[in-house]
Amino acid sequence: MNASVAGGHGKVDPATQIVGYNGTATINITPDAHYHIASITDNGESKPVANPYVIYNVNSNHNVVVTFAIDTYKVNASVSGGHGSVNPATQVVGHGQNTFITIIPDAHYHIASITDNGEAKPPANPYLLNNVTSDHNVVVTFAIDTYTVNATVNGGNGTVNPSYQAVPHNGTATIQIVPATGYAIDSIEDNGKKMPVTNPYVINRVTENHFVKVVFTARAAGNYTVTASASGDGGTVSPSHQVVGPGGTATIEITTNIGYRILSITDNGTMVPVCNPYILNNIQEDHNIVVTFVEIAFYFAEGYTGEGFQEYLCLGQPGDTPLEVKVTYLFNGEPSMEKLYTVPPHSRLTIDVNAVVGTGKEVSIKCQADYPFVSERPMYFNYTGGGGQWTGGHDAVGASLPAKTWYFAEGYTGPGFEEWICVLNPADTKADLTFVFQTQEEGEKRLSGFSVPPNSRRSFKANELLGGAYQTSLTLESTAPVVAERSMYFSYQGTNSWNWTGGHCVMGASSISNSYFFAEGTTRTEFEEWITIQNPNQVPIKITATYQLDSGDPIEKEYQIEASRRYTILVPKEVGINRDVSVYLRSDHDFLAERPMYFDYQGMGAWGWTGGHCVIGTVVNAYNWFFAEGYTGNGFEEWICIQNPWNESVKVTITYYPEGGATPTSTQHEVAPNSRYTVLVNADAGPNKAVSARLSSDKPIICERPMYFNFRGVWNGGHNVVGFAE
Repeated sequence: MNASVAGGHGKVDPATQIVGYNGTATINITPDAHYHIASITDNGESKPVANPYVIYNVNSNHNVVVTFAIDTYKVNASVSGGHGSVNPATQVVGHGQNTFITIIPDAHYHIASITDNGEAKPPANPYLLNNVTSDHNVVVTFAIDTYTVNATVNGGNGTVNPSYQAVPHNGTATIQIVPATGYAIDSIEDNGKKMPVTNPYVINRVTENHFVKVVFTARAAGNYTVTASASGDGGTVSPSHQVVGPGGTATIEITTNIGYRILSITDNGTMVPVCNPYILNNIQEDHNIVVTFVEIAFYFAEGYTGEGFQEYLCLGQPGDTPLEVKVTYLFNGEPSMEKLYTVPPHSRLTIDVNAVVGTGKEVSIKCQADYPFVSERPMYFNYTGGGGQWTGGHDAVGASLPAKTWYFAEGYTGPGFEEWICVLNPADTKADLTFVFQTQEEGEKRLSGFSVPPNSRRSFKANELLGGAYQTSLTLESTAPVVAERSMYFSYQGTNSWNWTGGHCVMGASSISNSYFFAEGTTRTEFEEWITIQNPNQVPIKITATYQLDSGDPIEKEYQIEASRRYTILVPKEVGINRDVSVYLRSDHDFLAERPMYFDYQGMGAWGWTGGHCVIGTVVNAYNWFFAEGYTGNGFEEWICIQNPWNESVKVTITYYPEGGATPTSTQHEVAPNSRYTVLVNADAGPNKAVSARLSSDKPIICERPMYFNFRGVWNGGHNVVGFAE
């Protein structure tokens, strides 16, 4: 009987022994410290590991070979609470050896804590384990990056509060500024840059440390100071400073440069309806007015001219002279194409995009001009990507600017829905993308590693990104300014297995607000109306909803939305059926809201046109609204919905601008207090007309334009847009 060790790290005893016929041989095996028996072979045949190794009924010679292996331990690593990953999650480590765990926080997060077998460890990346002698269970947590915002007063005569605050990434910092009696705010600097004077001073989407310095100036006794400033290089305001007595009036003239328009006006930090001049009556406090200008341009990320799709571009302008509009078509992997179009005065122009760019193109669009106009992009389709034939249409008003962040409240990747995110990169550099989904089912899901080449566009299917059925909102983050839209195609089953086929599309929101208006809405039995709410905040928020009805008192409801989640409201459950309803949503925190509606539209002829449409709520009411698209021909029914949020009636003038330069026509309407009002454009403007429409009111209102159709007699559905606030 011979016994030996292969590879060392232990011994056998005895190495040799002589055993009689049918006798028994016993071999004792002794591993070195921290080693164990790896294998035993007997005459070349593998045997179960045993110690001692015993051979019974010996009737031949035996050659036993033993191997040893070092003791090993499991090192498991995991993340608690999400917002990052660890690598590797599992590894096997030999006794006394060293290893490490790489920790990967999501963008704008950092390591908050590390525990190893329940014991807190100093954060380190990579996390090192030296001289491993036991199993390890490592748990990592992450926290969002925070920044400091310091505020000081230079020269006294007032205070700021708070003087210090820690703000999470993309969070908001608010600084209350209190001048001493007889003083007013003279200037505000933020990180050395002079900023428009506002009170409170608000920093949105904080991504760095801030040092804010405030200077006060004396004012004449008993008077108030009205300051006005321009944000950006697109225009001027005059006067920039005026002193007004109690109850007085201040007028601010706004001058836009060629190729620019007014984007927004804020008064003491609150967005107000755009008007020029901006007039303040009965002044009882200081006012800080900030006017923001933007290039006159519209961007569209979505667009397709392949089989089963028909795309148009509508350009409307209320000006007194012909307007030249430059349209740039951008493709996926092809050179861009530029065209010039002339829109007649007080008119609109419709462009057949399929005919211009050719068939089978994924196409994005940029439109720009020297003077104001509005652009929409209606599309009609027979979508077969879902395995059936889902006919319908959708429409969008173009975005004013590219941005690095886009928000979408609605989204669904379950059965019968296909969701797409279309991204246009008009810049000369690559845009790297991160998709941050806020799901109703599982909270936040962050996906990165995607990009769009310069001057190009890409489409991303949310169903494939998420890999399951989710009710989801989306925050899209980009390293370069982009434009993003979300199109959805469906066979909608809803609350009663309706099988309503169609699609809808929205332009994303590049910023979020604490309030939203929806003018359109109905709970008639052939409609199902929803409201979806996105809470991208790291804390729960409360939403208050006021439902303004076609008759009767408004209904008010409250909703609690969990952090980093999406929330869904079925409107008929809130207000009852067979009601036409507008909605006003508000919160102490910023959020986003959309209103998808699905339908079997009966209209004026019991049509049975199925589909859906969706809009993001508007954050402002306005004196003037413009719609570039509109058609009252055969197979189309066009409506305008007006929301009056005031406690008194408003008078509204609708001016219709026909295609081809025909004479515009106007109609007058009165909308009751705190209610909504609906206009059938086919009757108001007349039949068989392609028209743009401009609504002007004596008080700020909110307007939407739903349209229902049987396009070319074969593709039925509907689409809707919120008007463009002038």
